[in-house]
Amino acid sequence: MPALEIRTAKATDVDAIAQVLGISFYQPPHPLLRLLTQWFHPLVRWGIAVDLGTRLQEGHVHHLCLVAVQTQASPQVIAVLEVSVRQQFWVAPMPYLYNLAVAPPWRGQGVGDRLMLAAEKVALSWGYPAIYLHVLESNRAALNLYRKRGYVYLRPDPQWQPFPWRQGRRLLLKKSLQ
Repeated sequence: MPALEIRTAKATDVDAIAQVLGISFYQPPHPLLRLLTQWFHPLVRWGIAVDLGTRLQEGHVHHLCLVAVQTQASPQVIAVLEVSVRQQFWVAPMPYLYNLAVAPPWRGQGVGDRLMLAAEKVALSWGYPAIYLHVLESNRAALNLYRKRGYVYLRPDPQWQPFPWRQGRRLLLKKSLQ
């Protein structure tokens, strides 16, 4: 397991977080598509940075962006996870995890697990008995992590419509924190 610090994101982390999110969520799998869309990635990262920067500046009491920083050599942000209270699919507002992303060289080393543990502790400190997240059905690595952490399948997202660039259904998962 790498030497890590899990902490709240700072404004100075926004560009590094945008880089991790851009690589994780907006990198086409096919090399030819990557070549054709490489000009688009700086714009995607810029959009992510603006969006995240706005969320961090708003300082909502029930929103937290956590980062994992590798502490060996020169410290750098290698992973991110956001948690906030949402009233989207539930009767009452509940904590929701999103934007879990780990830079490719650091995947499979327990970084996502440590971020999720920290986010679950935050949700408990806010007084909530459960936490939710969505995952694409095709994302086997994430599904394995979530199952290992005790998340259970509730239902598919009825509002998610697959398009050619969306890979399968989006599933809603829940974990009891008590």
